[in-house]
Amino acid sequence: MGFARFATGCLFSWMLIGLLAPSTAHAQQSVRDAVSQHLDEGLEKRTKPAPAPRAPQKPPPPARKQEPARQPRQQAIKPGEGFHWSSDDKPEKPEPVDPDPLPHRLFGDNLKLDPKAGAGYRGWLAQDYPRVEVPHTGYFTWSLEVKGRFFKYIALHRGYYESNGLAAPRNQTAQTAAQVGQYAPKAAWLLGAIGLEISPAWQPIISYETRAFESTAIPKAPVRIVPYDAPEDTNWQALPATTAPLRMVSGFETFIAGVRYDASRSSSAVIGSKGSVKKSVIPPFYLGVGLIQYAKPYQVSVGSGVLSELLFNARFRGAGLAFGFDTPELPDRVSVNFAGQAGIGEVRLLRTLTVNEGLPADWLIGYAQGNLTVGYLYPLLRTKPTVFISGALNGGGITFFYFKTKREPGEQTTSPAANWDFLWGARASVIIPL
Repeated sequence: MGFARFATGCLFSWMLIGLLAPSTAHAQQSVRDAVSQHLDEGLEKRTKPAPAPRAPQKPPPPARKQEPARQPRQQAIKPGEGFHWSSDDKPEKPEPVDPDPLPHRLFGDNLKLDPKAGAGYRGWLAQDYPRVEVPHTGYFTWSLEVKGRFFKYIALHRGYYESNGLAAPRNQTAQTAAQVGQYAPKAAWLLGAIGLEISPAWQPIISYETRAFESTAIPKAPVRIVPYDAPEDTNWQALPATTAPLRMVSGFETFIAGVRYDASRSSSAVIGSKGSVKKSVIPPFYLGVGLIQYAKPYQVSVGSGVLSELLFNARFRGAGLAFGFDTPELPDRVSVNFAGQAGIGEVRLLRTLTVNEGLPADWLIGYAQGNLTVGYLYPLLRTKPTVFISGALNGGGITFFYFKTKREPGEQTTSPAANWDFLWGARASVIIPL
């Protein structure tokens, strides 16, 4: 009788453990496991199996032979007639010489400076999440800029500082904290690009840019903030949830080292006169190596699928090809400037955990970034020095995305986005060339 009771008790205990085991394991799921499971489920939906082979089709009947068409009789060309190709037949009409070429500068050719002061509006449209709404953020800013040319060898393509007076550029990673009281948005932007002319057409360049933006995120449902220094095996369900408005600080940095090529061999970093710039089909462009670092509050996303319960203090990094082009800045002319990057990226969620580690073996993360600026320069006063006013519109952004490196024959896959942000702005400035 005692043995029967013992056996019955053991059997009941095993059944109870079997029923409770799944819920206990789920309650103790680590952050790493939650991220890996979300990535596996999201990327599996993006892969379609190869289509079934089609049945062999009968070859089409042979086409009938067609007789060659009769060629018209050609008349003999008399001496002195016919086509004559020469570059001197239709010379290009030179542009009329401007009797008063602008700009009028104070210094000579060895020193040219274009200081600029302006004001404008800057907008930031960040990615929304199912549980976290990020309203569009906009703010008025002021800016100081200078372009220069020193002894015909050193070109300062751009030295730029922009702010709204409430914050300064800083190399600070993103932060996420509960919002207490009212809060004023902040923005700052610092940019420097310099080149050294080694020939009339080729110029090595180095560029560094840093931005800082702040906004407010409004949770529509409780979210759990994962500290950046948290261990990767942390039980995410044990983290506290919050529904309070969140303060978001986004930092963005780029570094470019490359070579600039100018086919016209005449445009420079500063404002030029219309007659001094030779026409060229290829605008000045550059190629090089680019590095990017981008920090912001983030929820792991695979396209529209989001790990909504967890909010990370993520770092986005990438390295790849940097490229861009620009047209000369001339009086009464439209100028265009484009800068972009594309390469391989990394999304770091914790100090010891990246999204890359949770991806299947044949998936990687890429990134693409670009910014386009269109401006117009108008001479307000033809004095010495000349006074210009300029207007400019710019827009651009950055995205990180997943892509598959190996595909089976006939397999169809997509490249879902992991993150995106869009920036835009409008600016009016006064320029006094020296």
